[in-house]
Amino acid sequence: MNIRYVKAYARLFELKDMDLNQYLQFVMAKTTTSNRVFTLNFHVEQYTEWQKNNLDLLRLGFDKLYYVYRKDKLAQALSFAKARLTDQWSSKSGPLRETPIGEINNSDILKALYHLSLQDEYYRTHLAKHVQREYCYEDFTTSNSCFHDVLADNAIEHQDIQIFTSGMAVQRGASDTQKMHDLVSYIGHQ
Repeated sequence: MNIRYVKAYARLFELKDMDLNQYLQFVMAKTTTSNRVFTLNFHVEQYTEWQKNNLDLLRLGFDKLYYVYRKDKLAQALSFAKARLTDQWSSKSGPLRETPIGEINNSDILKALYHLSLQDEYYRTHLAKHVQREYCYEDFTTSNSCFHDVLADNAIEHQDIQIFTSGMAVQRGASDTQKMHDLVSYIGHQ
């Protein structure tokens, strides 16, 4: 539901006026499996953006909703600030702009933390009541029990698969650890 994908869809089909319902139908048609399973990954911010366009993604009638969150909010804020500056949003893609960690200011991280806190508040107020289970990202990326839970919740057989992996990885290095230490010192927290 990322706006970048919507824009890419519009460019691909040379659409001047974008019909979000049409895009959503396209996504559903392309991603629904042969056993009629449809999953959708969206962030709280994307949910609210779609709502502004009169499309409530919860009205798609999902059987179950799952929420993945980060335990370490400061580390998440640093990741978010880095992504904003480098335009690298996952470990699977490279940065579009090289930005040394030293160029990320405390204010960049704190702005990102504020933004994330607003998303968390919105989730708790409006979306949490619809969620089946919540998973911590740090656990989700290191354990396959989350995958077994989701499949079991949805009565999807999976005996042929013993170990699941997400392919997601925490993008944190030694320089990030030092940046976090410096930020915590700046804040004055022990």
